[in-house]
Amino acid sequence: MQSATRLAIALALLLVASPAWGQTPTLVQHYYTGTNSPVRGLTATNYTFRLPNKTLSGNCLIMLLDYPHGVSVSSITDDGLNTWPAAAVTADGGVGSAATAAYVLPNGASGTRTITVTFSAAVAGVHAVFLEYYNVATSNAVGGTASSTTAVSPTISSGTLSPSAAALGNLVLHYSMDNIGEVGGQNATAVTAWSAGSGWTMLGGDINNSHDTSSFALQARIADGTNFDPTMTATQAVADTFNSIAVEIKAASAGTAPAAGIRIIKQQFYVNTALTVPGSWSVFFPSQGNLLAAVNIYPGSTTPGITDSNSNTWTQAHTDVGAPAIQYAQNPTTSSTLTVTVPLTNANANTTITLYDITGAATSSVLAQAVTVDDTDASNASLINNALSITPLNPNGLIIVATGIGQGPLTGFALGAPATALFMPVTYPGETDFDTFDNADGYAHNYYGTSLTQQNYNWTIPPQVSNSWNAAAVEFKAPPAAASQTITVTTAAPASAVYDTSFGVAGTASSGLPVAITTTGGCTGAGSDSATVTMTSGTTACVVHYNQAGDGNFAAATEVTSSTTAQKAGQSITVTTSAPATAAYHATFGVAATADSGLPVAITTTGACSGGGSGSASITMNSASGTCTIRYNQPGDLNVLAALQRTETTAAEKATQSIAVKKPAPASAPFNASFSVAATASSGLPVAVTTTGVCSGGGSTTGGNVLITMTGAAGTCTV
Repeated sequence: MQSATRLAIALALLLVASPAWGQTPTLVQHYYTGTNSPVRGLTATNYTFRLPNKTLSGNCLIMLLDYPHGVSVSSITDDGLNTWPAAAVTADGGVGSAATAAYVLPNGASGTRTITVTFSAAVAGVHAVFLEYYNVATSNAVGGTASSTTAVSPTISSGTLSPSAAALGNLVLHYSMDNIGEVGGQNATAVTAWSAGSGWTMLGGDINNSHDTSSFALQARIADGTNFDPTMTATQAVADTFNSIAVEIKAASAGTAPAAGIRIIKQQFYVNTALTVPGSWSVFFPSQGNLLAAVNIYPGSTTPGITDSNSNTWTQAHTDVGAPAIQYAQNPTTSSTLTVTVPLTNANANTTITLYDITGAATSSVLAQAVTVDDTDASNASLINNALSITPLNPNGLIIVATGIGQGPLTGFALGAPATALFMPVTYPGETDFDTFDNADGYAHNYYGTSLTQQNYNWTIPPQVSNSWNAAAVEFKAPPAAASQTITVTTAAPASAVYDTSFGVAGTASSGLPVAITTTGGCTGAGSDSATVTMTSGTTACVVHYNQAGDGNFAAATEVTSSTTAQKAGQSITVTTSAPATAAYHATFGVAATADSGLPVAITTTGACSGGGSGSASITMNSASGTCTIRYNQPGDLNVLAALQRTETTAAEKATQSIAVKKPAPASAPFNASFSVAATASSGLPVAVTTTGVCSGGGSTTGGNVLITMTGAAGTCTV
């Protein structure tokens, strides 16, 4: 039962990936509901859940759902009109226990935030976890799965993924829920500590509560290609069995990363209606942001400072004991093992603690203001207006409003509430003040942008004869707006440049920060503030980019670019082995040439010769007269112009020849005697044999005999 001073808070917080959490697929937000305990007697066929942020285009939405054995999920609908696939994996603890299922919606519609689950019969004992990821495949996003209903603490395993090990780089989620009785049925033994398995990171869970919920935990890892059993460890006084499921989510370059700015990464409700007071309540809250916030919904129930396992300093946002307590830890040391301890006065043993993990908040003086309103009459009211009102002091911050109601539930916003505000509680038909999802109070938050107009939080409520409300709100600041900066090019690129030449460029930023210089197109080169750029193309333009990404004080500068037209390079030919001035018929000589471009020189011939080649050639004279012309050419390519042709000429000459006497005339011969002679020419031409003196005969020979006859008895015969 809640008093008239009860308040619910909704926080809007921001996520920024850090090394411990910067996985691919990458987490955008996650949300953990309370449980409507079956002991409370509130059942419904449908439950409506609300995410802290609207989903981004193309991202994957995952729901882990716990509900009683014996019923089924009839439908899942949402405000993005998505079509939800059947459960990827389930585990059913059996009669009297919980069933657990994982639903994976890839490529979700942008702006999805409200999800309604309808069951085949009216049920209690419902609990849900929602996660949004980007860099997930937009279809067929589920790989292997595993499921167990008999996992016993302390070592809880879902079993090995099937049909195969998770592929390298894919995300694996492992979720375990105590299945001794229905969720929140007060049959389970509280887990006092959770430990992640080797290689795993805890995302969320619940400890030290077996009265209005059952212990659960969720861990994640990126697969390394090995075949592992998803395993986590629970510390319990009595070992319980658990539903334990695992699902592989396929990685892909898809979806939308969250924009910069303050944003909720995680929100979790913890409800207990039978706390020991005065005392304290330690809850499990793995976190990663740069701001943590906590709300105790019951006024005056938490007045000392909150503590945590990382020794962070928690600060009270206000000291009004007539409104819900809000505390925050600025620039905290966060971890996947964080435990937060909330001190409790003896004000009430029934309360809700809401914790928020925020990123993108200001790193100093993050609390801009806190506004509270103590008990205000709401008897017989169906609308509660201005519960409360707050005017933001800074642009782009986060307004958190909590309205506690004596007799709930608050069912939504009424006319006049801020259009950008987000209503958070779980709602369902037949809900009353006995609800233990969030104690039937009102939680809202608002990313209000640059509007600094007054915000009036108006709510709808079923009328009660006697009723009242109280409220608190805080404004958390975003970092100061970054100053603008401009880039000035101090050494400009030329309008055009020749292939394989280089030029210098330089630029400065008005902020004094270094300018990153890069190139695209037909050139290479990069540097900081200055760079040497080399043309790598004679036809493709070179684009030089000047950028300054900004820092904590300066916004990114507008990119400056320049374009340089590419020109082909000239080239010349050098004859390295020249042709001779003259050459005899049938003679052979070598020639060679190079181009200063490095491209091969084509060598051709015309006239009294033949031969050719690339870079060098052997030329043969095929005439004894005329001129041999050798031509040297290089036609160029995409980057180099054609070279001016070089030519050489060689005058053709007759070849020399010699005669070899193969059969000589004898030294002497008598009158009227005959003898033969023979000779050849080196040219292969016939040799003419003639005689003078005291002999006669002759002829033509190419090596054959020619007959000579002596015609005198005295004198000399000359052949």
